[in-house]
Parts: sequence; structure tokens; C-alpha cells
Amino acid sequence: MRPRGGRGSRKLADLLIDAKVPRAARETLPVLTTADDVVLFVPGLRLAEEGRPTARTTRFLRVAPLDPPET
Repeated sequence: MRPRGGRGSRKLADLLIDAKVPRAARETLPVLTTADDVVLFVPGLRLAEEGRPTARTTRFLRVAPLDPPET
């Protein structure tokens, strides 16, 4: 993954460790990727440089968590 504002790419596992995401939680995090498996976003981390909008961007995808079910 190439985090926005960072230099170069980093392994996803290293980014999760640096963000202090508990090991048990890492396997349950959703990972948003492109069709080519380029990581765009993982909750708790910065957005990826590859997903940055440009002047030519015409379409956006909004990703939001679902509301928890009522009990």
C-alpha cells in the first residue's frame, strides 16, 4: 500500500502494526481494493495514494459503515 503523504509503499501488515491495530482485530478488518488487488483503504489507516481523486475524476464511491442492528 502507498499511504497518502508517505514515501513509497509499505506492507499492509507493517502499517497495521504501526497503527497499533491488535493482532486479533487485523483479520476482521475490511480491506477495500481495486479489481487488480491494489489496496485503497483499511479502517484505522490512511487512504492510499492510488485512490486520490484528480482533476479528471468523474465518479466517486462512498463507503460508510452500516448502522448497528437494533436490539
